Amino acid sequence: MSRSIWKNCYIDTFLYAQILKNEKNIYTKSRNSLITEIFLGKYIYIYNGMVYYKLLITENMLGKKLGEFILSKKKVVFKKKKNKK
Repeated sequence: MSRSIWKNCYIDTFLYAQILKNEKNIYTKSRNSLITEIFLGKYIYIYNGMVYYKLLITENMLGKKLGEFILSKKKVVFKKKKNKK
């Protein structure tokens, strides 16, 4: 479900302050923050619940949320059964 048009885009205030200070290592747990133009070319470490993953923000990511690019759950792989002869 998308955010209402009359609401502004959500960016965490602590994350926004770190970007304006041009800090080298930006760590955040805010996966619901929207990516805007000020994020371009920055490396951001995003927490997925276990570890921080490094993410470079590019132009293709504008308008999406940070959590879309870092998976928080493992991929499920089912084992194939061996054929009995």
